[in-house]
Amino acid sequence: MKLIDLYENRALKTIKGSIIKRSKYGVGKDIGGEIYIHKQYESIVPDQKALVEAKALLKKERPDFKYNCLKFGKDGFTFFNSPDFDTADEPTAGKYVRVAFNGTLKDGETKSIWHHKWLWVKDDYKGFDVDASYKRSQEWLKIPEIDFARIGSKEFWEKNVVPKLKYS
Repeated sequence: MKLIDLYENRALKTIKGSIIKRSKYGVGKDIGGEIYIHKQYESIVPDQKALVEAKALLKKERPDFKYNCLKFGKDGFTFFNSPDFDTADEPTAGKYVRVAFNGTLKDGETKSIWHHKWLWVKDDYKGFDVDASYKRSQEWLKIPEIDFARIGSKEFWEKNVVPKLKYS
């Protein structure tokens, strides 16, 4: 059996019982109905016409902006240039451009980090070891009393969670 077949329907549970799994599209991290994916999987976006329009507007208005991840949801698309998506265990979100369905653009930058990056890709993704990312999620989700409200801060994460990991 291939690794892809073995983990096709990966899912984890937090200590409190919340389920962590890929979105209903088979790839992507679903946070409150907003789906985060690596750009390689743009074909899963349900409204391809809106995506094409958003990308055209992004290219026209921010021709030098390069993205590798995106979020789509009820209000539009956010294109992220995560500088360390393939290299960090918990990548930095980085610079972004939000393109609303009404055509407005908003630039920003965040130092927040993302968890469970294996959700954003499929098991055959070549940019990083998807299985290792999944195993890291398994490991840190077993740590008791994690303050989930603060783990998006790299400083908090590195001070309070990483030291408790066996393989950090």
